[in-house]
Amino acid sequence: MAIQNFLAGGFYGKLGDVVGQRWRNKRTLRRYVIGANPQTPAQQANRQQFAEAVSLAQEAMNINKGSPAWVKVEASEFSLRVGTARRRIKDAVPSGQVIPIIPDDYETFLTLNNLTLEQEAGGLPSAIISPSSIGNDGRQFMFIIYILDIIGMIYKKVYLPATVAGVVPFSVPLSLPWEYVFTDESFIVGASSDDETNESKTIFIPNQTMAESGTPNRTIDLSFVSSSFTSAGLEIIFEQNRDFEITADSFYANIVLNGALATLPVTDGAYFERINETQWKCTLSIPAANYWGANSKVLTKSVTEFFDPVDITLKSAEITASDITPVIFLNLNSFTVMFYYSESPDRLYRSDITLTESRTFKIELYVYNFNTEKYTTIQMETTVPGSTAFLMPISMDWNQCLTSSSYIKGATIDNAPNVNKTILIPQTTISEPGGISRYQEFSVIYYYLQASTLYVLVSVPEKYSGDIPTFYSDVELFDGENYDVFTDLASIEKYGSRQFGINVTFPTGYYWDENSSIASYGTIINKPLYSLEYWGETITSADVPPL
Repeated sequence: MAIQNFLAGGFYGKLGDVVGQRWRNKRTLRRYVIGANPQTPAQQANRQQFAEAVSLAQEAMNINKGSPAWVKVEASEFSLRVGTARRRIKDAVPSGQVIPIIPDDYETFLTLNNLTLEQEAGGLPSAIISPSSIGNDGRQFMFIIYILDIIGMIYKKVYLPATVAGVVPFSVPLSLPWEYVFTDESFIVGASSDDETNESKTIFIPNQTMAESGTPNRTIDLSFVSSSFTSAGLEIIFEQNRDFEITADSFYANIVLNGALATLPVTDGAYFERINETQWKCTLSIPAANYWGANSKVLTKSVTEFFDPVDITLKSAEITASDITPVIFLNLNSFTVMFYYSESPDRLYRSDITLTESRTFKIELYVYNFNTEKYTTIQMETTVPGSTAFLMPISMDWNQCLTSSSYIKGATIDNAPNVNKTILIPQTTISEPGGISRYQEFSVIYYYLQASTLYVLVSVPEKYSGDIPTFYSDVELFDGENYDVFTDLASIEKYGSRQFGINVTFPTGYYWDENSSIASYGTIINKPLYSLEYWGETITSADVPPL
């Protein structure tokens, strides 16, 4: 908006397309014109160069603002630094030297150009040192370090203030974040920041390459968090002390156990597996005749991966009995599967082990169901009596079976009152001996007996969901003197999938008496994983009374 001055007869500012202004103490009017901005390559390069010079001057001001080296009459300190930076950019001065910390024509009190990087035994930088001394008095410094941040794999300029003691050789202690790494592209530049109180004695550290010796290395430590005895063995949880994701998802470490291998390490006995971004699970599958005791340990393991340009080493802590209380436990790695005739397995047996007292286990069985034709897991609690050979009761449905792919795993759950007596069952393959067979008993639901014929209707229990084939029967009859068995005398008539009619026509001279019987047997259903045999309950005079 224009500012009007009617007494003076003019105005200032824009009014429509007219601009009022003062030029050389005269009031003038001119037409409003939008300035040209062609944005030519040369114009853009000049603007970019100026913006870069301003940014570099700001960096330099953060190092030694107010330094007597920049005190001049003709311009301000900042303008001088911007101009110096622009000249150096035009002259293609290397990146670290272009920062306008000291004017080009200024003679410093001391220039340190012999700095080196000191590192700890593990490779971490600990100090920047020089054999030179800065004099008797301590001085304040500010440095810029160009360094790689390996978390994002990007280079950063980091400001580093420091107080350096006098007399002794020059040394700047470093306490940088773990993820900062000095590479072949890193450099340091800086200057004293207390020149005004030290007789303008400027100490300048020109740009110098600052790289770690060899390939830089950083170590991620895995520390112990917790442990538990499970059906898979001993599980230990470790936590990374650094939030950095290496590419490995698993590795192995050696262990030392008590027992038969008490003095020897078990190669690759500990399996480390990543469970999230910072945690790892270590599983120990304890071999037979061994246990986690007073001398057991998980040995330290280091895994190194190369992330250009730095090596990252993952190092697990050694775990001993001081971390995990020694627990004596048995490794029950084999069983004899036992079961009653016609039923599914109901006991697991070990003749070579006797418990001194009853113990309660929680176990998991991986079984095959021949009705669904799928594997499934079942869990149960079971108690093993003491003072006898190891006999573990188990409970399975009739249609569940143990194949060559089945297994058991588990552990005692009554450990609190039984200190140091955890019993572990690692995952162990178990199968039914001699192949898998199941038997079904037939029950009589109706009969009709005449002098020379017998009809019996029988039913099969609804245990198997598939179709049941026709079975056969042997009939034993009496002729007044002897009992004879007639094979295939009975004809079988099928009703649906579960009821069968047995028709028997007696041979001449034979009849059904109190000792006669019909013994039924079925054909075998053969499947890739199992077979089913059908044997009917023998039909006697108790089922069909004689005439």
